[in-house]
Amino acid sequence: MSNYVLGVILIVFSGLLFTQTAELDSDAALLPNIVLVGMGILGILMIVDPLIRKALNKPKIEEKDGGEVKPFTMNIFIFQILIPAGILIFTYFMLTWFGFYIASFFLILIIFFYHNYRMEHRFPPSGKMMKGLVFAVTSVAFMYVLFSILIGLPTPDGTIVQLG
Repeated sequence: MSNYVLGVILIVFSGLLFTQTAELDSDAALLPNIVLVGMGILGILMIVDPLIRKALNKPKIEEKDGGEVKPFTMNIFIFQILIPAGILIFTYFMLTWFGFYIASFFLILIIFFYHNYRMEHRFPPSGKMMKGLVFAVTSVAFMYVLFSILIGLPTPDGTIVQLG
């Protein structure tokens, strides 16, 4: 059932955002359109796959290896959906207030530390904190050199969807 719902959400989301790219220059809209068409195709496949598996009497992918399927719990909702969504919303506001590179730096750092916390159930030790800091700085420096200096692209600001 969740595949059907997520498939419909992906199709609707990609369709709505596809209409927003109509105002963009054709060159600028190429990559977003490719991604959005891919999302739409993925949504269709998420709807069709369970129907085909049911018709062919094949087990679900999760059950194929004899693995146990975990039920959806409040713990999963909080740590795998709610907190990552909050991190992304926080990053959106950082993008509009401080710019792309600072927001990217903090997003990489927060995801690095959050992943470590989820795996080890404790705050990262100083060695891992330094690795995360070096990784975030290196990633942002790479993005800056690649996009701003070599390709000459302007950094993103604002939103894709114009509100109001």
